[in-house]
Amino acid sequence: MKSVLLIGLGRFGRHMAAKLQELHHEVLAVDKDEERVNDALPLVTHAQIGDSTSEAFIASLGVRNFDMCVVAIGDDFQSSLETTALLKEQGARYVLSRAARDVHAKFLLRNGADDVVYPERESASWAAVRYSSDHIFDYVQLTPDHSIYETAVPHSWVGKTIGQLGVRQRHNINILAVKQGEELIPIPGSPADRAAKARKAAEQGQPQPEEELEEQTEDNGETTAFARYMSDALFLIPTPQVLQKIITGLDDLYEHDISGLDMQGDLYEYMLGKLS
Repeated sequence: MKSVLLIGLGRFGRHMAAKLQELHHEVLAVDKDEERVNDALPLVTHAQIGDSTSEAFIASLGVRNFDMCVVAIGDDFQSSLETTALLKEQGARYVLSRAARDVHAKFLLRNGADDVVYPERESASWAAVRYSSDHIFDYVQLTPDHSIYETAVPHSWVGKTIGQLGVRQRHNINILAVKQGEELIPIPGSPADRAAKARKAAEQGQPQPEEELEEQTEDNGETTAFARYMSDALFLIPTPQVLQKIITGLDDLYEHDISGLDMQGDLYEYMLGKLS
């Protein structure tokens, strides 16, 4: 549980207050509008009427005692900037300020904000990705190069296992889970991974470490002798470093040790299928 000072009870501030309360954080909400404060009382732990651009008022709040201070003022940039600066001057540990424009974000960061949130831009980016495709149901961007998508299962995947599809090797995608109705089933260790039973799949743009990976590999529709013998094998990979060593070892094994032997297809392809 964290203690949060939330200044500004417009639409953004009210939504944030409600979510913080839902997450069981202690919230002191502040606004200079008495009506807004009264409306927010059911959503927060405490609420107070006051002018956040007043140095005396900010000092009276004891901002040093809060884990986070949020400046959710969106319709008055001057007040947002002054409030942000005053909070930092009074010793606030962490100040998160709302920005309405790119230039606002720059000034806020230069005047005390530890970070800025840009709800209009973030919502617009999400909506552009979500609604420009017929097959994407949800989208979370982790970094500029890594994202998580909830998307419909392609028709060509239906009836095949994830090992058979080889999506990691072919498309550099890691499937995290499948969704059957309202049930989300994680892929590692999942008892059923056939796309025929799934309507949606969560996909990530880059491979991630997994603790358990179990897949069968088929060759032209027929399983190899080695695959049949190892059909119930379970590989436990505790860390990303171990996973990288295994993959590197397999590459070295293929290139140098068994490249001229008949067994290379069975062993190499089956192991890669298990790790996919």
